[in-house]
Amino acid sequence: MCWGTLSMYANRLPDEAAFFLYLLEQYARHAGITAPEALNKWDAAGATGQIRKNYDIYHAEALTNAFAEIDAMLEVGQRPAGPSHLVTSSVQASTCAGSI
Repeated sequence: MCWGTLSMYANRLPDEAAFFLYLLEQYARHAGITAPEALNKWDAAGATGQIRKNYDIYHAEALTNAFAEIDAMLEVGQRPAGPSHLVTSSVQASTCAGSI
């Protein structure tokens, strides 16, 4: 499970950052891609900042709702903010390879 790869550091992060990592990895599983690939897609669509801003909503609802909203953002190529500052998109693609 990929969550274990990044989550070993989650207890040292603020709640929003830990949840962002969790959401990223769960979204990657949902999309059938690696977490770095998912982050690259979010960054390319300019959606990463909005996803981070939606912490209050996403952490309190079913992840499937967050996934649907993220998918919609990616479809329209929303660009409300720049790339993530919580996790760098230069993470090696092999970080979560084979974990899906």
